[in-house]
Amino acid sequence: MRYLLFRAKAITLVAVHQTDQIIGYCIGLIPSLPRAARVYSLAVLPQWRGWHVASALLEDLITRLGKQGYRHCVLEVRETDIGAWRLYQRMGFEQFAQAPGYYEDGATALRMRRRLDKPFAPGWSRRSWPRGIDSEKTGNAREPGDIDIAPSS
Repeated sequence: MRYLLFRAKAITLVAVHQTDQIIGYCIGLIPSLPRAARVYSLAVLPQWRGWHVASALLEDLITRLGKQGYRHCVLEVRETDIGAWRLYQRMGFEQFAQAPGYYEDGATALRMRRRLDKPFAPGWSRRSWPRGIDSEKTGNAREPGDIDIAPSS
């Protein structure tokens, strides 16, 4: 993890609650262009799932990747993780392949990709999210109890 935070060509975003508790993170690997960027890892504490934290992290990452000139983003998701698969599908990712035996336990991964010049799904807007996540400024919180999304330092 230290390598990903400080040495790898990566974007690491963290979601921090007003209490300074880290409640989620997202790591995107950024190879040399024109290769596709990759969502390497996305995680949210169990008690914060359902609060759109993962969606906010992923949207922020996608926006940053697009601004850096990446045209595509890929990821792998465990075939049995229906919740994650649905999140990625809502965020515009489409399955393009399977990777049998991808995980250490032998489970299959679904490979998904998204064109970064493609807009988010119709009706998708941070403005309708709970917790006051700011859609204009990379997730800056506006109200007490809100979540702040920022790059790690």
